[in-house]
Amino acid sequence: MTKKIISFLFAFLIVFLSQNEVQAGVVCTGTACQYIPQNIMNELQTIDVSLQKQYTDKVMSSMSEAAVLTNLNSGMIGKGSVNRFELGLGAGAAGVKNDDIIIKHGETVLPKMPNMGVALSPTLAAGVNLGWLLGGGAADKASKKNLLHRISLYAHGFSYKFNNGNIDRYTPDGMSMYGSISNAGVMARFQLFQEKNTMLKLLGFNGLSLGLGYNYQRQAVHANYQDKNVPTVNFGPVEGSWAGETKLDLDSRVRSTVFDLRTGFRVLYALTFLVGIGTSVNTGTSDLNVERSGPFRLGTDLSLYSASPELAKYLNSTNTKFDQEGNLSLSLKGHGKPEYRVHYVIAGTEINIANFKILLEGYMAEKSYAANLGFKFAL
Repeated sequence: MTKKIISFLFAFLIVFLSQNEVQAGVVCTGTACQYIPQNIMNELQTIDVSLQKQYTDKVMSSMSEAAVLTNLNSGMIGKGSVNRFELGLGAGAAGVKNDDIIIKHGETVLPKMPNMGVALSPTLAAGVNLGWLLGGGAADKASKKNLLHRISLYAHGFSYKFNNGNIDRYTPDGMSMYGSISNAGVMARFQLFQEKNTMLKLLGFNGLSLGLGYNYQRQAVHANYQDKNVPTVNFGPVEGSWAGETKLDLDSRVRSTVFDLRTGFRVLYALTFLVGIGTSVNTGTSDLNVERSGPFRLGTDLSLYSASPELAKYLNSTNTKFDQEGNLSLSLKGHGKPEYRVHYVIAGTEINIANFKILLEGYMAEKSYAANLGFKFAL
């Protein structure tokens, strides 16, 4: 279980990186290290290439796609037009899951590592019809509609700082975490085709709206994990236990320019269905630092080490109990950029209850999925 938690931390915090420069280093000091075969030690000095090609690149791509999608659905746009104004709050989440990965580098084999992407984004949102804002009346009641009634403006944003005090129930034993999440964005939409409703608004066509927007999201996460159960590691014929503390630091910024089309229909006034397609162009930077350090102890099952010349030489020269210790340290650094372009489809529904709306939207892009749930007050 401990190894899975450590593996998940590596995956969860490598966010937004798809094109990357990764450097890794493994340092072993102490008497136990001299019994690790020299060819294995040489492999450890070059394991960064395997980490990057077999695991880091793939996980970074998964995390990047999930992060971009949750950045897109933060605006709570809904059908894409506003009558007068609206205010709302909500939260979005995105995820992608691919097959777990076993990292192999020469004779060194690491446990299965998860290849997944997850991202969360709470938000506060507002929208206004430009014609109403400039004194032309509500879009559905104006006696003389003009071009400005076809334009709706949206804005959203949120900033949240967290620490163990407010996320303790969601973190495993032995982990401490703190950081911040913030997002902001604006969008302008234009109705290419206006809404059409039957008598009493029992049935209706939402029209077709075109939107252009800009979103920004930042995450800063710092986490420490102290082992409760000491995991086992294998270096060729040598097996040992590696207790220690894992530290992870992440600072990511993503900017997305968004373009989408939305349409849909209304049934019995209270229920609106919406669909759409869109694309986003994404820029930003991400910096990651992962460190793990702690005592490394070789076990006492001597049969495990028959393939180690260094250990065989030691065993032939002494009758003392074999129980050697050292210190093993791992350092992983990364810098990269998010996936540049993402195409996606949108589907959702709005439930209208008097002046209140419940919005549920889903986004899908290749292998990733996102959803947001929001509540609006609208006039």
